[in-house]
Amino acid sequence: MVALGEPIAAVSAPPQLEIILDASYSMNQPINYRKKIDIAKEVLTQIVRDLPDDVTAGLRIYGHRIDTGKPGDCEDSELVMPFGKVDKEMLVTRVKAVKALGNTPIAYSLSQLAKDFHGVPGEKIVILATDGKEDCKGNPPAAVRELQSQGLKFRLEIIGLAFADRASKQQMEEIAQMTGGQFTKPRTPRPWPRPFNERWRLPYDVLDSAGAKVADGLTGQSQIKVPEGVFTVIIHGDKPIKIPHIRIANSRTTKVSLKKEGQELGIQVQGP
Repeated sequence: MVALGEPIAAVSAPPQLEIILDASYSMNQPINYRKKIDIAKEVLTQIVRDLPDDVTAGLRIYGHRIDTGKPGDCEDSELVMPFGKVDKEMLVTRVKAVKALGNTPIAYSLSQLAKDFHGVPGEKIVILATDGKEDCKGNPPAAVRELQSQGLKFRLEIIGLAFADRASKQQMEEIAQMTGGQFTKPRTPRPWPRPFNERWRLPYDVLDSAGAKVADGLTGQSQIKVPEGVFTVIIHGDKPIKIPHIRIANSRTTKVSLKKEGQELGIQVQGP
């Protein structure tokens, strides 16, 4: 299953990415002689440079303006780059300029996603680079559940930087799993363990004649195996596309291609 040509708006509006960077004071602590904040910047720079060009991106930073214990430290979370077509150089410049200073309002920052993404279509991915536990009496799992109850669908990918306690790490793993994301510990010199671009591929399901799912996958990945028969493929997005009557034969390959040119969407089935 492959998707070719221009981005297919009927399947997926330009994907939305929000980066949230922890700039609390503890990010100045070292991991193997390097500050956590510097490692986070390196990871995020790599991710930004590898982004597809049609991504709409925003950058939120917390803990960067107010010292811990001073008024407002637990609301010190700012969308420093509102959403727009990704400007990779500007985004990298803003990330590299961040200084770690204050508190850790994780739940408050997550709660702002409803406002940040308001009225914006497309797949939503949030990358949170952080080293620690919630320090402002917030409840990150409750914040995620509240967003989901409001109908906000997003995937939370967490870059974890040497958590001080196991409970905090488990909590971050929990909220990533709640959204279908992952908790990842960065490695150097290439910290991200799998190609980030794979996360923008379109998900699809293969249904049998009774409507039961027999397989699923992502466009552009390696082929999947299904039993012999006639199936319907559902490609998911803002407006799912249904492709019926896909015939599969034993030991044969069937290729389904989608291609958008202008306002035309072509579907081509090759095989068996």
